[in-house]
Amino acid sequence: MNGRRLLIILALAVSASTVFAAASSAVGELVFSPASNDFGSVQAGQSSSSQTFTITNQSGSDQSVDPSGVTKTGSDPTEFALSNDTCATAGTLADQGTCSVEVIFSPDAAGNFSAELDVTTGGGASVLGSATVSGTGTPAPAPGIDVSPNAWDFGNHKVGTPADTKDFTVTNTGNADLHISGTISVTGTGFTGPSNDGCSGTTVAPGDSCSVTAGFNPSAAGDATGTLSIPADIPASVQLTGKGTVPIASPGAAVSFAAGIGKSQNKPVTLTNTGDAELVISGTPTLSGDASFSNPMTGSCGNAHLAPGASCQTNIIYSPTTNAAASGQLTFTDDSNSNPGSHQSIDLTGTVLLPGIQSTPTAQAFADLAVGRLSTRKVITVKNTGGDDLHVTGFAITGINPGSFVLGNNSCDSAIAPGATCTVNVRFGPVKTGNRIANLIVHNNAGPDQKVSLTGHGVAPADVANSRGAAGCTDARFTWADPDGAGFASVRLVRNGRRFPRSPGDGASVRHRPGVALDTAPRQFHTYYYTLFAMYRSWDGKRMVPARGIDIRIRTGRVCTPRNNSLIADLTPKVDWVAYPHTRSYAFILQRGGTTIDVRYVAKSSYSIPRSWRYNHSTHSLVRGGDYTFYLYAYTRAHPRGVSIGQTRFTERSN
Repeated sequence: MNGRRLLIILALAVSASTVFAAASSAVGELVFSPASNDFGSVQAGQSSSSQTFTITNQSGSDQSVDPSGVTKTGSDPTEFALSNDTCATAGTLADQGTCSVEVIFSPDAAGNFSAELDVTTGGGASVLGSATVSGTGTPAPAPGIDVSPNAWDFGNHKVGTPADTKDFTVTNTGNADLHISGTISVTGTGFTGPSNDGCSGTTVAPGDSCSVTAGFNPSAAGDATGTLSIPADIPASVQLTGKGTVPIASPGAAVSFAAGIGKSQNKPVTLTNTGDAELVISGTPTLSGDASFSNPMTGSCGNAHLAPGASCQTNIIYSPTTNAAASGQLTFTDDSNSNPGSHQSIDLTGTVLLPGIQSTPTAQAFADLAVGRLSTRKVITVKNTGGDDLHVTGFAITGINPGSFVLGNNSCDSAIAPGATCTVNVRFGPVKTGNRIANLIVHNNAGPDQKVSLTGHGVAPADVANSRGAAGCTDARFTWADPDGAGFASVRLVRNGRRFPRSPGDGASVRHRPGVALDTAPRQFHTYYYTLFAMYRSWDGKRMVPARGIDIRIRTGRVCTPRNNSLIADLTPKVDWVAYPHTRSYAFILQRGGTTIDVRYVAKSSYSIPRSWRYNHSTHSLVRGGDYTFYLYAYTRAHPRGVSIGQTRFTERSN
């Protein structure tokens, strides 16, 4: 405040009312010198040199000064310290009187600071004078610390296998020496170090660095954490992380093999690494157990290194030589769970596949068939019910009547796969009449021979039909109808003097024409046995098969014609006979169906039956289809009343 201003204030004060003048004295102006001061830059925590401020009362009158002296106000009063404040002890500062105070700038931090110095009236009612102070706090010299890297993850590492070590660089980033007062340490399970320690107990100048090394060698599986601790003026630490991993050898399920004897089956056996570290397989997997298993040393498991999740396979061959079941083991040697020399085994089982056989049907019945004929084919199906190829090594027909059955073609020459079938044909060709029994034998490699029962009934071929034998005096006439049968060849008429012929060769063969024969060999008054055999060629043409035969017995007699039991077409036949010794006359009785239709006496040894005649008051004649009997009698001295000397029966054809 200048003098002119003070004078104006004083003039104003003098002209004030007497009341105001009585209450207080006029307020003057106290002037600080210097009015402001910039302490400049002072290091934080340090103090500047003191600056003395002189306060002069230029008010023109005495001023009452607050006993507290100079006070600090403004933005940063605490950064400035006051001392030797004489204004506090003055009480009243006389006009043009002075007091003083010393000010020191003591920044506690870096930055720009300012404050106001005030002198107030008693009680601080008003400010009598003020000054400003300022200064800049500058940082105090201090070390800084930076660790690079400030955190480190060693990643995944197999238990027992150390990771690559890591160097950590400690740099003093401050402007004062960095003192590493103790020993750097590494803590945490699996973490190692420090090594290559160039930092513990050293002083690192500003801008300089040192280094220390840490490592990771996991001893257990799982996540791991550790700390690299640096004891220094400014302690620092580095977070360390890593994970211990282990391989886990997981053998596959037991492997089952199945093959037929003399065959082989090749299957892979698998080992998988289900862990999170590389699995190392030592050498080649070893095979033990049954000799039907073999290891051809092929596959991918020998000395293999399997990444997590990877697998390898070893090929095993099963080659059974017997029916016995087989078992074995394939063993791997590796470092499962990080334990070198661990063993994992996979069980092997072997089942022998055998063929099976089933014949359908198991019994085959044929319809009745004439001897010498061959039936239609009957199909026998052979099925492989097993698990290996079935080989049918042959077929045979055996049993009681094997010759009555014929083995046909078959489709069983090649191997029959499991579930597949083949067929064989069989026919019935009876060589004799009656029940025929045999077995179809199927030779095979599945076990006992298969047996299929074969049955059939042989019947005799058809005989001739409508056979008739008529005997005369010294001959016999035969008629018949040939059979209508498959394979029929001819008829054989055989004569035997003692019995009916038992076969076509049992007696004398009588020559004949088709359907009729006249045998002139017989002698009069003799009995002869004839059989008509219908002859058939066998189905294979190798033999002739006779029918049972039709037996005809005849006896030659006295009447020559019509022959006894003959069938004639003449309605006026001549009946003649061989003369009876010493006969004076003959008589005959002619009957039809047991009724006498004529009686005559004749002198000669013959009689021609007329077309009609009268007998017993009726007219008679021979008719078609009639059966007649002619009874002949002779009258001699010895038999004056007559004696029967012969007869003949004949039948008139009906058309």
